[in-house]
Amino acid sequence: MSLALRDVRFLSTFLLDDAGDWKLAVERYAQERRTYHQRLLRVERWLTRLLFATGASADALRARAMPRLHELGVDLVGLGPDSASDDQTERALFA
Repeated sequence: MSLALRDVRFLSTFLLDDAGDWKLAVERYAQERRTYHQRLLRVERWLTRLLFATGASADALRARAMPRLHELGVDLVGLGPDSASDDQTERALFA
């Protein structure tokens, strides 16, 4: 539901900003949605790697990475698409 509300907020803002130009507003909305969807998928891949990998190396990675999630701003549930998801965060998380 929070993503649906986010979509409404962005689309309505773009419609107002673009003076009712539906085509431009929808194109801007679609780009914004693609961008945040890719961020969500990227963080989901990180968490899948952390939570579902098996073996000693996976255990060691979890021991290093899990305490750093909050410090790095990685919070898929709380922050959703606003969670840190850049290359620098990924390197710091999996270093």
